[in-house]
Amino acid sequence: MEVLFVPFSTTYIPMLLLLLNALALIVYAFKFISSKTKLPQGSLGWSIIGETIAFMNEMQQTFVGERMKKHSTKLFKTSIFGERMVVLCGTAGHKFNATNQEKLLCGSAALPT
Repeated sequence: MEVLFVPFSTTYIPMLLLLLNALALIVYAFKFISSKTKLPQGSLGWSIIGETIAFMNEMQQTFVGERMKKHSTKLFKTSIFGERMVVLCGTAGHKFNATNQEKLLCGSAALPT
């Protein structure tokens, strides 16, 4: 009975190349899709924490006021408590939210513990 020895390179390199191609395709598709979406100006902060630390350390009015000066006086994006969100500012934003009747915006609240 003969034992055939197959070198590492001939066995695993095609599988590795296929995996790398699939990974490159996924990354390209994600960048292509994310570049097409129009999001308002703003910062999401760190990956999980976001801007939670700044939100907790400052008064909420100061937090929103600084971002309004930095990004836009109408709306900006941020990430607080692990949730990505858009903050609507000013009377036009409040009017849009009040007259929306859940056609374009839908709010969510945390479940009670």
